[in-house]
Amino acid sequence: AVIYRRGEFEMAGFRKVVEVNLMSLMACATRFHSMLRESKGALIMVSSTAAYHSTMGNPAYNASKTGAVGLTRTLGEAWAEDGIRVNGI
Repeated sequence: AVIYRRGEFEMAGFRKVVEVNLMSLMACATRFHSMLRESKGALIMVSSTAAYHSTMGNPAYNASKTGAVGLTRTLGEAWAEDGIRVNGI
């Protein structure tokens, strides 16, 4: 999700974008953790190149995509012991 015309500079817009782009990733990951563990499955996180450069008009989009990269790394390390592979694209 992204909100143009500086909508992400307002807290409601910022919150909405972070909820969709980042919080939903963790919600899905935790929801399916037990199934992934049982099947030794893989979780694929989708981010954006915006995680690696600024996006002047979209702070929430940038923060959420950067957060997705960090979440991927953290879950990858934490869930490896459960046999779950966590990768990002």
